[in-house]
Amino acid sequence: MVTMKQKYEIVLQHFRDGKSIRQISVDLGLHRKTVSDYIAKHRQSQSRESMKPGDEPLDLTDLNQRPVYDSRNRGKRRLTEEIQIRIDALLQLNKERRSQGLHKQQLKKRDIYELLVQEGRAIGYTTVCNYIRSRDLSSREAFIRQHYLPASQCEFDWGEVKLSIQGKTRKVQLAVFTSAYSNYRFSRLFWRQDTYSFQQAHVDFFAHCGGVFHQMVYDNMRVAISTFTGKNHKQPTESFLSLAMHYNFSFRFCNTRKGNEKGHVERSVEYVRRKVFSLNISFDNLDKANKHLQDTCTELNTRTGQGQEQSISKKFESEQPLLYPIAGHFDCSQIRQAKVDKYSCIQLDNNHYSVPDHLVGKYVNVRLYADRLDIYYQDKYQGCHGRIAGIGGWKIQLEHYLKTLLTKPGALQGSIALHQADKSLRKLYTDYFTQSPIGFIHLVGYLKKSGQSIEHILEAVERTRKQSPHDVSADKIIIVSQNMLQKGNAPVYHGGIETSAMAQLKEITGLFNQKNS
Repeated sequence: MVTMKQKYEIVLQHFRDGKSIRQISVDLGLHRKTVSDYIAKHRQSQSRESMKPGDEPLDLTDLNQRPVYDSRNRGKRRLTEEIQIRIDALLQLNKERRSQGLHKQQLKKRDIYELLVQEGRAIGYTTVCNYIRSRDLSSREAFIRQHYLPASQCEFDWGEVKLSIQGKTRKVQLAVFTSAYSNYRFSRLFWRQDTYSFQQAHVDFFAHCGGVFHQMVYDNMRVAISTFTGKNHKQPTESFLSLAMHYNFSFRFCNTRKGNEKGHVERSVEYVRRKVFSLNISFDNLDKANKHLQDTCTELNTRTGQGQEQSISKKFESEQPLLYPIAGHFDCSQIRQAKVDKYSCIQLDNNHYSVPDHLVGKYVNVRLYADRLDIYYQDKYQGCHGRIAGIGGWKIQLEHYLKTLLTKPGALQGSIALHQADKSLRKLYTDYFTQSPIGFIHLVGYLKKSGQSIEHILEAVERTRKQSPHDVSADKIIIVSQNMLQKGNAPVYHGGIETSAMAQLKEITGLFNQKNS
């Protein structure tokens, strides 16, 4: 290909130096016809001043621009007719899959290219993409730009993000809200995309905003739609309707497979996921991940959008006075009934949660929330658990099995209850009670009954160890703890005789008080 430098040399050597076409061809290593063509074009360019109105304009493109080969009429060397027939057959297969409802089981352009290469056909990926694009004769979709009023509309969508929680990779669900007017974003993480999480996300968002948007926009998510009665007719779930009635907002669902109809939040899910979790993906628990998410979204909302004069948060402040007021608290929980099995556990969503062992064989009521569950028996509160992420998990509280362990102390050491107990409590058992599990069970019972923290008990253990390093028992620890509560730094009694005397004195005092009463 002739370069601009060579074109310059051709013109200069012929018109200034007077060299012949043959000589220039030899000097520059170009064909004589090429040299003569550029000389002729230069003569034509010099004759422009002599042109009269109406004369045909001269085409001097080749002389004033960098030379390029004209490949418009050049045939495809590798995209043979045989390959075209093969690609057409694969595209027809995709069409048949779509007609069968298998939209997610189609061959992509990359799959078609790799299949052609496996079949021994020499072709490039770009060539395959260009041909497939040329076969798509359907017209491109047009979009209508919208104008939004403050507080008029907010969009919601779910996204998925992978995080490392306590060193284990977990799939976490990202709930994202985006104001259509200000582009203000609010987001929160949940373990699952269920009704409880959906409702809790709305409760948190409206509380954060201090009001309710006039209309909420959703895609065709199962937590909001119970049945599809037609292409554009959807029946909302009862739980979703109860949420909408409580907060008095209207709602709109997008058309099927038209998530772009809520373009703000579609982009927001990708934007928030990329901005928040591209660098930092490791957290000790979901609460810390949510704290990081909230802080980053606050910072993102302080930015000013392209072509805007105000920041996102400033525009949102103008929306807040126009939001609907919040009418009281919405209880986003449901009551379930469960039977306590022989392991003193209830099973919910294929996960097991412990309850006090005196409830074995009985039915309990469970109030289920997005992140926890509260357990009741005959309207009496029995405890709570954080919900387990995934399925097949066990959550066991050691204090739920004290009655059973008193009769089966040998079962303590290998129990899941001890394995899932507080780390400090497990260390206390390992250091002092491996040969006396009954004493450890009594100490855990005292910890539960007194309501003291594990730190308080550890301080009592440390004081007992200093006074009696070779005889740290549950009775001594309990006495020291009681002395700490009653007299602060009261003397600590140690030794077998002193401990026994203190226990007897406590018993006699109790009998005396009972007689007086």
